[in-house]
Amino acid sequence: MQVKVANLTFDLGDLEYEKLEPGLLSETELIIIGVCIGALVLVVIIILVIRRKITGSRRRRKYRELMAKLATLESSVRDQCKNAVLFYFVLSYHSASCEQ
Repeated sequence: MQVKVANLTFDLGDLEYEKLEPGLLSETELIIIGVCIGALVLVVIIILVIRRKITGSRRRRKYRELMAKLATLESSVRDQCKNAVLFYFVLSYHSASCEQ
């Protein structure tokens, strides 16, 4: 093989091609496959992290809603118990005053 630049000529020697056995991949092909697999794994990990973050925020929102409902229920039960106790005392006081 000869390379000519302007009026200079360089003799590089014979050009040989590497022959691969059938079924073997070249180094470049292996690098490309490795990079593609790495990128695919990275995309899957990113998707899983985003999905976990979304489901985590949903869980926190549901937890806050349940806690608010529980607080409302506790308040309602407290008011009902207070009213029942007051009604019992009023009724017992009224019964005691009527008997005398």
